[in-house]
Amino acid sequence: MQQNLAWKKHSKSNRIHHVSFKYAFKGLKTAFNTQPNFRFHTFALFVLVIVSFLLREYLTIFDYVLLLSASSLVFVAELFNTAIEFLGDAVAKGKYNENVGKAKDIASGAVLMASIFAVIIGIIVLLPPLISFLGLS
Repeated sequence: MQQNLAWKKHSKSNRIHHVSFKYAFKGLKTAFNTQPNFRFHTFALFVLVIVSFLLREYLTIFDYVLLLSASSLVFVAELFNTAIEFLGDAVAKGKYNENVGKAKDIASGAVLMASIFAVIIGIIVLLPPLISFLGLS
């Protein structure tokens, strides 16, 4: 319990923010280490960065904003999904709970929807430049 109250020990605002960032990065590390889908999305972002770099002459700033927005939405959905899974597992205490199961399914569905739309946006934005880059047009 003492660890959860660590922020109360700091009287200055900047120290509180420092501690907040520490826990935020700890959460990202936990998601990366425990969630295979989070690692997959990280790999997909890495591939997107490489492809975007190769196609930089064909892409506008608006294209980059669309791609970054779609990618960010997937990561945010995945993080919320992970939080709901951990919280649901803690509440259910190892027993099946229908409502917890529904909540986890819905959160997982949100990640799926975000991923589908991100792929669609990626195809719309990247396919025409990729065709030009490869000389197929």
